Amino acid sequence: MKRFITPSFLLLSLLYTFCLQGQDIHYSQFNWIPVLANPALSGHLPDADMQYGILYRDQGFTVTPQSYSGFSAFADTKIAKGFRSRDYLGLGLTVLHDNAGTGALTTNGISLNLAYHFPLSEKNTLSWGGQGSIFQRSYGDFAAFSFEEELNGSTFSEALQNDTRQYFDGHTGLVFTSSVEETYLLQVGGSIYHFNNRSAITDLSSIDKFTLRYSTFATYNRSLNDRLDIEPRVQFQYTERSRELLGQVVMGYLISEFYNTDVKLKFGGGLRWQDAWQVLLGLEYGNWEVGFAYDSNIS
Repeated sequence: MKRFITPSFLLLSLLYTFCLQGQDIHYSQFNWIPVLANPALSGHLPDADMQYGILYRDQGFTVTPQSYSGFSAFADTKIAKGFRSRDYLGLGLTVLHDNAGTGALTTNGISLNLAYHFPLSEKNTLSWGGQGSIFQRSYGDFAAFSFEEELNGSTFSEALQNDTRQYFDGHTGLVFTSSVEETYLLQVGGSIYHFNNRSAITDLSSIDKFTLRYSTFATYNRSLNDRLDIEPRVQFQYTERSRELLGQVVMGYLISEFYNTDVKLKFGGGLRWQDAWQVLLGLEYGNWEVGFAYDSNIS
């Protein structure tokens, strides 16, 4: 099998902020960090042995200098054959750092992903994956917070307990993939995040716990001719406090060949229903890809 490495670099903005428990980690171009979109995508590399990428996003920098920013990096690979000759296992590692707002609520995490890929036929594959994460959350600047007592002219005398917390988080997902060489690629998946959380979240634990998040996605990439392809994609996410529907369409155009290597321009847009529109740009050079996304609120 041909061996190559696919690094990816992307600057983009956070989709939106989940309320009360702080912000969950997800991005405008959700497919750029595959294991955050669905744990079953770990090591899903039909034509490669390994892929990796890094991503940076900044939210709210036009509103306040204390913006929301984050960094994620991942690498995943095939590691072993499965029970059948065509089955295989995928292993992935993801690290992230997230910094939120005036009080610098900081999240650091590392996730280990394991997926089993079960080919149903020459063009169809069913994948299941699990992800275990260790997170540390803390606030950076206690003096930056304003409390009700202070706003009313009184003195705030309470102390926040355990300003640094660590906890384990668990996620799982299922993905169906259908493809015919370079003609088309269809992926549909669903996942559950934070399934090990307690059913009742108290005020004291709200800094370091997220409620259950259900996520589904579908992407469809099709070649229209030798130079042009189109990729519509959609994602829906649901928690007990928030719902999000995101639709995007990205076009890819082969602009030239450089030293026998394809160079492809990517461009498109997206809409986060009743919340924001998006501009998406990118460039592929062989097995490398760089991209940019910008969100503008309409809500």
